Amino acid sequence: MYSTHKLQGDTLPGPFRYYNKPRLRLPPTRNPGFANLRGTSTISKAAPSADYRATHLTEYEKNEIQGYSEVYYTGQNCERKIQAPVEGSYNSGYDDERGDYTIRLHDHIAYRYEVLGALGSGSFGQVVKVADHHKGTTVALKIIRNKKRFLSQAKIEVQILSHLRRGDPNGIYGIVQMLDSFTFRSHVCITYELLSLNLYEHLKQRNFRPLSLSVVRRIAASLLVSLSYIWRENIIHCDLKPENILLKTPDRAAVKVIDFGSSCFENARIYTYIQSRFYRAPEVILGRSYTKHIDLWSYGCVLCELATGIPIFPGESEQDQLACIMEYLGTPPDELILQSPRRHELFDANAGHAPKLFPNSKRKIRYPGTKSLAAFLGLPEDDGFVSFVRQFICWIPEDRVPPRKAMRHPWIADAFEGPPAPPPLQLTQTQAKMAVRAAISNAHGVTVSSWKSLHLPKLVEH
Repeated sequence: MYSTHKLQGDTLPGPFRYYNKPRLRLPPTRNPGFANLRGTSTISKAAPSADYRATHLTEYEKNEIQGYSEVYYTGQNCERKIQAPVEGSYNSGYDDERGDYTIRLHDHIAYRYEVLGALGSGSFGQVVKVADHHKGTTVALKIIRNKKRFLSQAKIEVQILSHLRRGDPNGIYGIVQMLDSFTFRSHVCITYELLSLNLYEHLKQRNFRPLSLSVVRRIAASLLVSLSYIWRENIIHCDLKPENILLKTPDRAAVKVIDFGSSCFENARIYTYIQSRFYRAPEVILGRSYTKHIDLWSYGCVLCELATGIPIFPGESEQDQLACIMEYLGTPPDELILQSPRRHELFDANAGHAPKLFPNSKRKIRYPGTKSLAAFLGLPEDDGFVSFVRQFICWIPEDRVPPRKAMRHPWIADAFEGPPAPPPLQLTQTQAKMAVRAAISNAHGVTVSSWKSLHLPKLVEH
């Protein structure tokens, strides 16, 4: 959604690195339309407003603009402005019946952003590419649907992204950077950095040919860094899939995770119907309580898709999705079935909780335990990639290996140089002492012993 470019070919230049390593620098793209944007000064309302009102602003905007202390762009390049207010319309004529904002090319958003084109859309609303006439940059702007449920969830997304950015101001952990959020014409709007192609689009451009395992490994490592960070912060993404994983640049296999519109803090779960079907964890299908382990299941599914070009569990419905999973993993353990509020719908209690089997649209019945993960991947059973993926594709959520531990798996460990993930919040006694020593030295320019002699009598030791 927040993308403009594509990854060329299968082989990527240069080794995969995370920290303090030289990166391939490409010459900046020249765009004559933005030659004078950087450094554009603020347009005060008082001086230029007379001209704008005479030639560009609608009657609605002439009143609306009075609420803005800074004006950078008024839509003067737009040929088809909406002539609000429109009688009998939605939101004065600015919305359609779904509550989506009606976008006009080159119109303004909040008298600052110029709409350049569409990037994507979904149940939440739309994402457009815009020119920021204040900063002189291009960014992605998400316009949330004007419906109560989506507006409430957008506020949670802003809260989560703000929380993640505070812990990662430089964006090294692979989470899309939120730049700003505001309300415009009853729509919550969020701006983000503009990234490259998402992984689904990349596969599509390759006619769904598999990526080489060397590229899959670098993407897997980059994604583990992101998962490690949100895992540490007790956040559940709830919709990890190829469409929500974007390449940072067109020529490197480093990625960023986007779209936290369905996300939640683990102790504040909101919805029970979550995750896109192909990547939905079995505990969610079974109606059980879920944890951040559901993102690990989705992660394993994504890696399988990158390595083969097709989803491993392409269910047509939730029931068929569970049948797809059982083809590879067999019947769920009794403990999962007995804890499921949907057990009577999905399993036969009179037959030892055997799954109820139904044909799909192709009249095919999927039988448990008849397929192999290694065979799907086209690799030997003892292959390192098969072993790595098995850590995440399993019934019991707690059996899925946490991200930091997964980084030590032999198949992926060599992809990391330097600290591969955010440090854990819990410090050992030795680590705490080292941190205190460093802080004292940096803050006061003295040794710890000198500082103690000056200040220790004043301290209360805990």
